[in-house]
Amino acid sequence: MHAHPVTAVCKHGNLLLCTLLLGNTVINSAISIILSSVTNGAVGLLTSTFVILLLGEWSSVTSGAVGLLTSTHCRDAAAG
Repeated sequence: MHAHPVTAVCKHGNLLLCTLLLGNTVINSAISIILSSVTNGAVGLLTSTFVILLLGEWSSVTSGAVGLLTSTHCRDAAAG
């Protein structure tokens, strides 16, 4: 039901993959830079690792059931 609007985006798989990887790298770097300025070395490393795992990995696994619905709404919002 919600997969049909997303298939148009998935047809450009290479562009989609590059966009996701670049966005992921930027966010992970920003988290590390911000936390390193707030904390010291080891604490910043452990905190940034935990935050990246929590926000990037665990949240995507737990929200898999609503992924297509969310991406459909984001596509509609971006389209205007």
